[in-house]
Amino acid sequence: MYFYRDSNGVEVDLAINKGLSVSLYEIKASKTIRPEMTRALRLVDSNTFGENADVKKHLISFHENRFPLDGSVNALPWWELPEQW
Repeated sequence: MYFYRDSNGVEVDLAINKGLSVSLYEIKASKTIRPEMTRALRLVDSNTFGENADVKKHLISFHENRFPLDGSVNALPWWELPEQW
């Protein structure tokens, strides 16, 4: 479990690495999800973690439901975070 930041200053709140699987989490204290909240996740190049890495991107918030966002990012309610580990 670690914090991610690349040389361009793109930061992601939480990264969990399990072998070839990497889960990235942006954490927001809001019930309202806005597109700009996924900016950092969208900017992370999945190849950063290896050519064969399975990279999953999530936005954690106080929203009550799980649902897909733009492209490769999924919205998760905060209480599902421990289940992801």
